[in-house]
Amino acid sequence: MGRSHEQQVMVPAPPEQVAQRVCHVVAALPKAAGVALNPPYVTASIGTGMWSLGGRRSSSRLSEVPGGSAVRIRSECVFPLQTRGLRQEPAQRRADRRRSRLSLTRR
Repeated sequence: MGRSHEQQVMVPAPPEQVAQRVCHVVAALPKAAGVALNPPYVTASIGTGMWSLGGRRSSSRLSEVPGGSAVRIRSECVFPLQTRGLRQEPAQRRADRRRSRLSLTRR
């Protein structure tokens, strides 16, 4: 995964109102897609450009505290090309590297 940022804020309002407001604000962001409210979470995918394969994933977790709501916001970069080989078994990755080295030396 790419870089991530997390921040927590306190809001003097009930979690239900805060969740609705978070949904409206995130949906109004440019290139926001897939905004979902699943209490106590609000998640969204935010694209970075027309031709870009990556983007940002934003998630908010709401919890009730005395006097209002605590909102924990996490935003992380998502680039599919960075995670391409992570799901392969280590032996498979080694074999792929050997094949690519062999193809380079044969030229």
